[in-house]
Amino acid sequence: MKALLLALSCLLTSILFAQNTIPVSGSTGTTTWTSNNVYILTGYVFVESGQVLTIEPGTVVKGAPGSGVDASALIVTKGGQLIADGTAEFPIIFTFEGDPLDGSVAYDTRGQWGGIIILGQATTNFGGASTNRRNSHRQQPRRIRRRQ
Repeated sequence: MKALLLALSCLLTSILFAQNTIPVSGSTGTTTWTSNNVYILTGYVFVESGQVLTIEPGTVVKGAPGSGVDASALIVTKGGQLIADGTAEFPIIFTFEGDPLDGSVAYDTRGQWGGIIILGQATTNFGGASTNRRNSHRQQPRRIRRRQ
């Protein structure tokens, strides 16, 4: 009897807390990603100017495998908004698609997906706003004054 109750309890829990897998590509539009889904980024996914992507606490976002031009990434463009307020109890997890979320992936695993890219008009380590990335390498290095 106990075994039957345990089996029913496990079945009911898995039904109640089942997560759907939602593939995402292109532009998100203004939307909310909820914690009852796992979102799989396929290619570049954009939050464009005027759009708001809200991610609920406890939501899992995974990037499909790839690197370079084949990477999956969440890109928030200038004027787009990302609202992602996770908590200690319900963190928002950004990881790669192959992560089983059981702690078995080494903490220093890198390069499995493109990550999160936030674009804007902030200053850079080149000393000013970077408006032309194509020519940013041509900027003169800062001169360092030596103490005498």
